[in-house]
Amino acid sequence: MKALWISSKGDELNTDEIFVTQTGDGSNAFRMAGQNNHIEPLRKLWIWAEERQINPKGLKKLVLSTDKNGHIAWHIAAQAASFDTLEALWICCKEAEINTEKLLLAETGKLYTVLHLAATNNLIETKLTGLGLKKRK
Repeated sequence: MKALWISSKGDELNTDEIFVTQTGDGSNAFRMAGQNNHIEPLRKLWIWAEERQINPKGLKKLVLSTDKNGHIAWHIAAQAASFDTLEALWICCKEAEINTEKLLLAETGKLYTVLHLAATNNLIETKLTGLGLKKRK
């Protein structure tokens, strides 16, 4: 991945387009890097996006674009019970000034939010406090 990035630096490529390009099922590199708890590639992609000064609209699309099932990267991480990926995505969204309410309320094609998916994978009790969300008493 690093070799590809280095070779593209000298080219006059539309980096906004490279980062948000999707596969046939709607996945993008950012979502794919976040799958299976691959945190370092996800962070590296984010750093590269910042280095290349991807416009704010492109950053939002990188994080909030949906696949054929209506999942964003956040949903994929919750389904995989990957707290580290959820945390990394949360930090990226805060840095890009993406409305985190949108992230929490985004629905899949089946109308599940990240909280539904996290509950299915038992992330609610143990991990949401790490995102700065407190349980009500």
